[in-house]
Amino acid sequence: MLMRAQGPRRTAASASGGERANAASVVGGQKARPDPGVLGLLLWLATGAGWAQAPCGEDDVSVRVVRAEWVDTCRDRPCPVLRAAGEVQVRCEYPVGVRVRLRALDVAGEAVAIGEMWPFGRRNVPPGVHEVSFDQWVGYDPEIADFTAIVTGIVRWPE
Repeated sequence: MLMRAQGPRRTAASASGGERANAASVVGGQKARPDPGVLGLLLWLATGAGWAQAPCGEDDVSVRVVRAEWVDTCRDRPCPVLRAAGEVQVRCEYPVGVRVRLRALDVAGEAVAIGEMWPFGRRNVPPGVHEVSFDQWVGYDPEIADFTAIVTGIVRWPE
């Protein structure tokens, strides 16, 4: 709450005999102070926290499988390991954490195996297109014919 002067206003300069003027006004021997609620609002707006950001949902983030293959890295016995890559596109106005589900499908399109992870860990991913590794998300199964990926969650991790 702002204090209002009831009588003649005196500045710090006039109260101290002509010294350099102070910006605060003196009323009845006390300095008038701005309302703390106004100061709080101004600080909140100055930090950027007061600006509204458009909400970001799962529809604003997409993922796709770019490449997937089984690679046999063993010499003495078969041991196929998934080597796969994808792209995550974030169309939000701010960085978000992304959870992805990788589905391994058989020739009929039925799920054979499912892997779900936060491919970027507890990091917010900025807007744009980003590469992601699906290596070893699911184990080998000879019935696997194809892969699909979907976004199953987003979160804004604390910074």
